[in-house]
Amino acid sequence: MTAEESVKLIKSGATVAISGFIGMGHPEEISKAVEESFLKNGVPNNITLAYGASQNDGKSNWGLNRWCKEGLISKIIAGHFNLQPDMPKLINQEKVDAYAVPQGVMMHLFRAIGGKKPGVITHVGLKTFADPRETGGRLNNRSKEEIVKLIELEGKEYLWYKSFPVDVAIIRGTTADERGNISCEKEAIRLEFYALALAAHNSGGKVIVQVERMTQNGSIDPRDVVVPGTMVDAIVVAKPENHWQSLAEQYNPALTGDTR
Repeated sequence: MTAEESVKLIKSGATVAISGFIGMGHPEEISKAVEESFLKNGVPNNITLAYGASQNDGKSNWGLNRWCKEGLISKIIAGHFNLQPDMPKLINQEKVDAYAVPQGVMMHLFRAIGGKKPGVITHVGLKTFADPRETGGRLNNRSKEEIVKLIELEGKEYLWYKSFPVDVAIIRGTTADERGNISCEKEAIRLEFYALALAAHNSGGKVIVQVERMTQNGSIDPRDVVVPGTMVDAIVVAKPENHWQSLAEQYNPALTGDTR
């Protein structure tokens, strides 16, 4: 379907998880369509945005910065914030709830959600900003929810980062076949594509995948399938300008190990 059609799968109030790491792996075609839909029609709105790494260059209206509109998002749960130039403004002006989770824990948390587990129990974050005895990850005064809890197991302290349902996962790949199987041969890094898809699928949510191209069934080597089609609800074939491999280059085979 088109990016505009895929946005209709994102209901207002949904929790949306998005893939990406700075300038790689971000589904820009879909983010652009979300921004345009909100500015034109006011929907979707009141979104909880969940992700691991920032997805921008720190200065452009690109990637996750397109989501940084008052009213479009109401809550952020993430591992990094500052590369979206409008995001710290929303947080500091108390326009959104915002919670910082250690980036590695955030990745494990998506896997836990996909496995229908209650969350992640770890020592990571003890006696830091993530510890409830400090701020519990809260980044401003309006953020009241307890997303991490201090617990004790056999005399040792741990943090329990709680799972939450993912209503929509928006991820990226290179090629999709007619059954929705996704390969990532031109992606520089595979990131959390599978983990996010699993988290949304096993939460009863939707999985939207932006790809570069479509192919016939049976064209993708099964060993190259990163996300199986049984987990995919929508495929968006992006315009080339919205599917660069990185912020620097449309495609560099050295980043996939095809050349040195």
